[in-house]
Amino acid sequence: METLVIILFAVILLAILSKLMDFKAPRTKGVSQTVFDAYRLKPSLLVNNSEKQFFSMLLQYVPRSYLVQTKTRLEDVIGVKTHIKGKEAYGFRGRVKSRHIDFLIISPDGRPVLAIELDGKSHNPNKLTNADQLKNGIFATVGLPFLRVRVGTDYNYHLQEILRVLNSP
Repeated sequence: METLVIILFAVILLAILSKLMDFKAPRTKGVSQTVFDAYRLKPSLLVNNSEKQFFSMLLQYVPRSYLVQTKTRLEDVIGVKTHIKGKEAYGFRGRVKSRHIDFLIISPDGRPVLAIELDGKSHNPNKLTNADQLKNGIFATVGLPFLRVRVGTDYNYHLQEILRVLNSP
C-alpha cells in the first residue's frame, strides 16, 4: 500500500512538472504574435540626464516613508468631480487623460502630497503653454502643491522646498 502511494505521488509530481515545462506565455485570443513583436521594453522611465539626476537626488532627500513616482498620469491623480456627468465629464477628462507629471510624491497611505514638473532648458517660464497653464491651474484649484523645477537651477534649493512641503501639517 505504501509503495502505491509513493508511485501515485511520483506520477502526480511528474504530471505537474510536465505541465510547468510545457508552459508558454499566455496569448490574447485573436491577436497574432506579430502584434506582440511590435513592442519593446523601454530602458527607463527617465528620458534624459536631468530627470535621472533629479530623481536620484529626490530618492536621497525624500524621507523613506514617502514614495517617489515617475511619469504619473495626470488622470491617476486628478479626477472630474462626480456631479459633472456625460459629455461634459468626458470633455474635462480628455484634458488630463493623456498628460503626465514628471514626479509625484505620495504619503505612506497612498495620498498624493506633491507634484513636480521638471522644466527643460527650452521651456520658457515667461510664456507658459496651454498644458503648463492647465497643470498650474488644476493643482492650485485642487490644493495639491505643485512645484516647477527648472533644469540647470540649484536642485538643493528645490529639495529644501520639497522637504518643507513634506514636513508641513
